[in-house]
Amino acid sequence: MSHWRIWATALFTCSTVFAGPLDPPAGPIAPTGKTLQEVQPRTPLVGDTIDVPGSYYLTGPRISGITITTAGVTLDLNGFAIAPATLEDAINYSSAVDVRPIVIKNGFIRNAADGIECTGASMLIVEHVHIANCSRGIVASRDAHITNSAVIGTSSEGILVLGRAVISDCSVSNSLDEGIKIASGAVQNCMVSECNEGFEFSGGTADQDAVVAMNCSATQCGTGFTSIDAVSLKNCTATESTTRGFRMGDGSILSSCVANRTTNGDGFEAPNGANTFLHCTAIRSGLAGFDAASGSIFTTCSARLSSGAGFDTGNNANLTGCVADGNGGDGFDVGNGCVLRGCTATSNSNSGFDTGASCRIVDCTAFINSEDGFTLSSDNRISDCVADGNGGGIGGGEFAGFRGASDTTIDSCTATDNPTGIIGGSGGLIIRCAAAGNQTNYDLGSSDHGDIISPSGGFSETNAFANISY
Repeated sequence: MSHWRIWATALFTCSTVFAGPLDPPAGPIAPTGKTLQEVQPRTPLVGDTIDVPGSYYLTGPRISGITITTAGVTLDLNGFAIAPATLEDAINYSSAVDVRPIVIKNGFIRNAADGIECTGASMLIVEHVHIANCSRGIVASRDAHITNSAVIGTSSEGILVLGRAVISDCSVSNSLDEGIKIASGAVQNCMVSECNEGFEFSGGTADQDAVVAMNCSATQCGTGFTSIDAVSLKNCTATESTTRGFRMGDGSILSSCVANRTTNGDGFEAPNGANTFLHCTAIRSGLAGFDAASGSIFTTCSARLSSGAGFDTGNNANLTGCVADGNGGDGFDVGNGCVLRGCTATSNSNSGFDTGASCRIVDCTAFINSEDGFTLSSDNRISDCVADGNGGGIGGGEFAGFRGASDTTIDSCTATDNPTGIIGGSGGLIIRCAAAGNQTNYDLGSSDHGDIISPSGGFSETNAFANISY
């Protein structure tokens, strides 16, 4: 039997087994479903005022604004535009606070005072709305949910929420004030460009939740991201900011953020308290790559090609696995009591590391920096570090791989190809170090402590703390 006959037989058998009755039910044929109005009750908007809760839709473009005087309203712009002929809000909510939401969706607003002004609403939901050439784009007081919307060309804020907000997949451009400004909540997948300020957050106060922002970008703004209090930013980018890339409040956490080509200021600035930076990058900053207050933490961050220092920190900072490369000042310029582990400074115009008093430096490398590899302060302890080719190398003049200070301890460090390998300080302790290829390997003062041996005749020295010169 051919294949098609087999399939035809199977199909006939199945249709015979599973087919329903061929006789229709008795009585006239009647609709069994619901009308569209029953499925989704909606009312075409007539007039300029909505004063009854319900679902409304536009039937055409409008040249006058809409006033909503009751909560529990859904307004579908239905793809049409509201463009008031006189200067007024396109959509304005003016009623007492009510738990029922105001929903605005699917359309265009242009040439209005405020595009959507709902500061009295308990909850505002905006979806798929495009707003252009207004004083402010969207204004809400609390619990705003704004998605898949765009604001262009406002004379003040693009999106302003005075309380908690969730904003996602939105864009704001050409605003003369902040692009997106919220007090608390979450912002995700949003873009702000060519605004006076990019994003401004004020969350983290006693009566507000903190702000969480992910996958957001600010391009060609004054400051890309500003927070007054603690915020959490992840995968955010500030590009071509004119003042600074990021300015963070006390207690903020930034992860995998990038400040790229900040024109006149710092890539990351945190002047008011301890902040945490994880895997962040500053490239071509006008001042420092990172400028942070006391107690800040940096983990695997990098600062490259900044006009000032790569990392400029206050006291008690902690830096692990960070890189400063090609900056116009010091690679790392840190305050007192800081801890640096596994950091690298390369090709910086000043010293690779310039540390305050009582710092701890472990397993760090300074390579071909224009001045000292490590410029140390009193009571520093540095161990297992390498300084190579700093200060212009041999014949470079006054600079050193390691420049000690009073009561510094330099332990198990290596200096190669510097003008001077290791310069002691007053009462310094230099032990178990190696220096080779420097114009002068060691320059220790009379009050420094450290024996120096040469292996040329073999290692007969029994002092385990001796330094090697070769």
